[in-house]
Amino acid sequence: MREFDITFADEKNQHTRHRVRLYALPGWTTAIVTDRSERNHCASVTNTIEPLVNTLIKREGLNPVRLVVIEHYDDLSKESFDLVRFDRLSDGLLHYPSWTAISREEAMEWTGEGKRPPQGVILEEQFCQRETA
Repeated sequence: MREFDITFADEKNQHTRHRVRLYALPGWTTAIVTDRSERNHCASVTNTIEPLVNTLIKREGLNPVRLVVIEHYDDLSKESFDLVRFDRLSDGLLHYPSWTAISREEAMEWTGEGKRPPQGVILEEQFCQRETA
């Protein structure tokens, strides 16, 4: 697992920074992106997920078809995780995100640190909903 902060320009050309944990697993890479907007006075992970993930793909040389993205909010009152699915366009990047709430245990399964591996891993169909021109 590698952990680092990623800084990038969002769609409004404002610099945004969030925490990333990358888990390289057989067949896929899981990126858990933790919101740091309150600490850094920047846009939230949810509002910047598309440019954030595409910056991550380019900088780290990740295969977008084999990338699992989990959005993480670590609030003092509660913690939440969402599995983020994208459409993949012909430019090879990920677009049009959609979110599904998952438990902490499910998130850990995607990192390889869970008690069991995630069930039914078919990344092309599961995470890149459709390819459009």
